[in-house]
Amino acid sequence: MNLGMSFLLAFPFTNLKATKKRPAVILSSTSYQAYRPDVILLAITSRIKDPLTYGEAMIADWGQAGLIKPSLFKPLIATVDQVIVLKKLVQNVLDLV
Repeated sequence: MNLGMSFLLAFPFTNLKATKKRPAVILSSTSYQAYRPDVILLAITSRIKDPLTYGEAMIADWGQAGLIKPSLFKPLIATVDQVIVLKKLVQNVLDLV
């Protein structure tokens, strides 16, 4: 898993009591992941409000990113075990902002 790759996974809510299947982008480097069983992720959501809130960034070419709706990066960061990643979506979603 490389920096910028997007995946579908069970992303944890901030209270850590539940998860929601959602896309996310990898923020951690491969060298970090080589020594740790986890990966650092940034949430992606299709719930877009106008105007965008602080820390959000639209994904310009969301279709090429493997997403089914217009989407944005949501300022929610999580560290999760690499084994809960469900499906790879695209090689580098960070190029599509």
